[in-house]
Formats: sequence, C-alpha cells, structure tokens
Amino acid sequence: MGPSYTFPLTPEQIKARLPDRYLPTVITNRDQTIVAFANWYDWDANDASCWLGNVITAPQHRGTGAARYLVETMMTRAREELGCRRLRLFCHNPNTRALLFYSKMGFAPCRLERRADHKQNPIAAIEMEIQLRRESAGHENL
Repeated sequence: MGPSYTFPLTPEQIKARLPDRYLPTVITNRDQTIVAFANWYDWDANDASCWLGNVITAPQHRGTGAARYLVETMMTRAREELGCRRLRLFCHNPNTRALLFYSKMGFAPCRLERRADHKQNPIAAIEMEIQLRRESAGHENL
C-alpha cells in the first residue's frame, strides 16, 4: 500500500486515507472475501489525469490475476467516471514485483523521487504513467 504504512495493515490505516481519495474499489472472490483494493487521488480535471494509490492484493491471491483485474478495473473507472486520459502512480524500489507488474501493464517510468519508509530509511519512489485512449468497437483500448 505504501512505505509509510505499518504492517499488518489495520482498517484504521485504510480509513484514514479515504477522505481525499476517489473511487475506492474492492475486488472480492465468490465468497465475498476481499482479494484486492485500490483508489485514485489528486484527480486533475484540467490535465485529465489522476494518481493510482493504495494498491494492495491479499498475499494468497498474488499471481492469480487479481491485481491485473483490479488495475484494469481502476483504469476503466478512471477513464469512464473521471474522464482521465493519463494515469500516474508511484512505486517504490523495494517492491520489485510491483515495478515489473506495472511495466507489464503498460506503465512507463518517468521520474524518480527520494522518500523515506516508515522507519525513515531512504527509498526511491519511481513515478510511472500510462496514457488511456477511448474505447473502440466495444473493446477497451489501453
């Protein structure tokens, strides 16, 4: 979810972030167990862009396609509900798996920012972005 969080995550940590977030989205499995969660922040209507944040997939569901489904859902919602054409995110260097995942999804790195984790250790926040296009012939065109 981010380097400033402490683990294990608590509902209070998630709720504290929601007031300035858009389209909080939860993915569940057939028995309604939460599989993944994400939201958008810093929506800019003039720039038609927003930031993907707080992406988390339950450990037992990693590698199952749940994260791909979540991010594709978030991209569709951002385009259709917020009118976004450009999506951005920060991914931190200790999270190699996520960096490779976002790259595979089409996000490209564009900037690096020095940050600190919850123990104040230095980390690199890698800004990534993807351009969204309109749907064509009923198929999503990302």
